[in-house]
Amino acid sequence: MPPKLPEYGSSGPPFEFLSNVGLKYIGEPQSIIIRGFAVGPSNLTFREVFELAAAQSEFSNDSDDSDEEDHYEFSEPFRKEDFKPYNPNYVYKYLSLQDWNKFVSKGSFRLGSLTDFRENEADAPSADKFEGCAVAFVDVADKKIVVFAISGFDTYIFSTSRDLTEQNYMREKFGPVVLRIKLKPFLKRLSKHFSHSPVVHRVLYRDMKLIHEQVSVFDVSEPPHATIGVGHNFARMTRRVVRNASLYAKPVAFSREREIRIAFSLSEDVPEPFRIVVDPELLKHVRRLR
Repeated sequence: MPPKLPEYGSSGPPFEFLSNVGLKYIGEPQSIIIRGFAVGPSNLTFREVFELAAAQSEFSNDSDDSDEEDHYEFSEPFRKEDFKPYNPNYVYKYLSLQDWNKFVSKGSFRLGSLTDFRENEADAPSADKFEGCAVAFVDVADKKIVVFAISGFDTYIFSTSRDLTEQNYMREKFGPVVLRIKLKPFLKRLSKHFSHSPVVHRVLYRDMKLIHEQVSVFDVSEPPHATIGVGHNFARMTRRVVRNASLYAKPVAFSREREIRIAFSLSEDVPEPFRIVVDPELLKHVRRLR
């Protein structure tokens, strides 16, 4: 059963307004930010939605005082079945010699959040200003709704690479040290430090993290009325629809990273932007290749 939520009349709407960002849903421990939404007719096409999403992204970029211009190559939206768990025997990690000597060689591993990736690592070589951002495109009765959101506030991520295909590029970008991690026993040990089991996904690459799904009108309205509006159900629907695209999709510019993400999702927003796990036993499942 979901937790009992405050009534609008007593505690007000479950949102916090964030200037130049959007509405943050705080009605439950797992939050989401809704940056904007639009309701259109049933004949709205994927390309029209894509162009609308690109315009919203440009507007958001302007709000962030960035001088960068973004280019978005048109692609069909994701569907929920595109995101499937991925369980290889090995994954690979690239890092600097300093990080190896000072931290990892001693059994210290850093897991970040999407907020950490988006904000605290803004100057890092892997920086992606749209980490956690996604667009929900949902069919509701005779309407189509487009929601621009930031999600994934409840998840810690350990980033790795799928193989050694791009090792020259990766070593230049992240550092010369190359680690091979035997995934199953590594995760079994790492999971001892979390109360939730990990999920492993291969990152998918598209310039626009747009995901399409059909939902009920009751998913986007508040009882007893069936009128579309931003409330508890609308926020929950958005959080559910955009989740995988927020966590496991990145722009095409990052595709050479061939990223595999190990995600530990909590039952509430993460308390800190990143988490350090110190456990020398993890090194039993790690081999330094270079």
